[in-house]
Amino acid sequence: MKTKDLIAMAFKNLGARKLRTFLTVLGVVIGCTSIVVMMSLGYGMTKQSEDWVKSMGNLTDITIYGKTNPTNGKNEVLNEKLVAELTKKPHVKNVFGILNLQGEYSVIANRKYDGYAEIVGIDPANMEAYGLELADGKYPNAGDGLNAVFGSRVKDSFGYMAGNTYRQLDGDLKKIKFELVKVEYSETGMREVKNSDKKEIKYSGELVESQDWQKSSAIFLPIQAVRKILLDENDKLDKAQQDKDLKTKYNRIVVVMEDIDYVKDLKNELVDNEGYQAEAMTDWLDSMKQDMLVTQAIFGGIGAVSLLVAAIGISNTMVMSIQERTKEIGIMKVIGASIKDIRALFLLEAAAIGLLGGIVGLILSYGASALLNNLLGGMIGGMGMGETKISIIPIYLSVAALVFTSLIGVISGYFPARKAMKISALDAMRYE
Repeated sequence: MKTKDLIAMAFKNLGARKLRTFLTVLGVVIGCTSIVVMMSLGYGMTKQSEDWVKSMGNLTDITIYGKTNPTNGKNEVLNEKLVAELTKKPHVKNVFGILNLQGEYSVIANRKYDGYAEIVGIDPANMEAYGLELADGKYPNAGDGLNAVFGSRVKDSFGYMAGNTYRQLDGDLKKIKFELVKVEYSETGMREVKNSDKKEIKYSGELVESQDWQKSSAIFLPIQAVRKILLDENDKLDKAQQDKDLKTKYNRIVVVMEDIDYVKDLKNELVDNEGYQAEAMTDWLDSMKQDMLVTQAIFGGIGAVSLLVAAIGISNTMVMSIQERTKEIGIMKVIGASIKDIRALFLLEAAAIGLLGGIVGLILSYGASALLNNLLGGMIGGMGMGETKISIIPIYLSVAALVFTSLIGVISGYFPARKAMKISALDAMRYE
């Protein structure tokens, strides 16, 4: 028999037993919807986790904090020489150092607001590469002195006590006077060094809102200005106390890779082979992806139970159909239908049930996904997390669902189809 004739006959047979076909298809619909929606929740959680990690920093960055000399146990200096060596590594896009003002310096605002803000020295040419995106103003130039780019949450870190009331710094950053002061520490805490020079930090720009608290609460200055301050103080010390490496040293070095795919290999090489203390945001991302794979497997397993029940329903339907159509099978054999045609007919019927259930189930899955995103996603978005999709159905999941449900139908109908092949034409004609 021709394929189109078999297909037409298969759908005609299914239409002749509408209620049974409907109930069997309904089982597949429930199973398909369950597994797709469950998997979509897993994909949604994975996407949210990835977006959160991305918001915390550049995924192509590797940050090197130091290296301990295995011979004497001392920390080796991060300097220009290391920057030059790292630049030659394969797939490295950019390398630059960062120098902090630490310990002896603090910042006050409007002469009375105390607070903490990390003072980060970085070459202005590398600010954009470091992920410092401006919401206002401009990047300073290398020779601009203490012209700063402020993190979006710097103001939140400053305040003072007025009686029993805490006054937090507020107002336009451009109009607030920030000053860099030298401080000393005692048993009573930190205090400003008397008669020390205050250096005004001028406004150059402000960063966009970010989940990266380390950058959003920092003040970024040209590294040339930061190094000059440190060198000036270093020159005041006795030669025995002076830091001889200060002209070229950094607190940390950032390596920017060409693509996220190259980050893990270089980071592992730096840590495992060369002994550096280094980290990358991809470490968090890889860990989260592993957790999400387990979650998706659990969700998929829950949905698969419904699809297993549907598969049993298809097998039952096909067995009942063979029982009722025994005489019809005998007539088909008598008029010349081959065993292969009979097997193909029943497999087509089973596959049609699976495919039809998959199509309807997929439509319902998209509807359920949209409902979840509008209701629960809207609630989460209202909590300050922005546009949130908790359910995502990738196109490959949709295709896989249709293929899988059709395959389930074929597998479920295989043994009933074999039973139909083995029925004797003579016995079938006598069957009542």
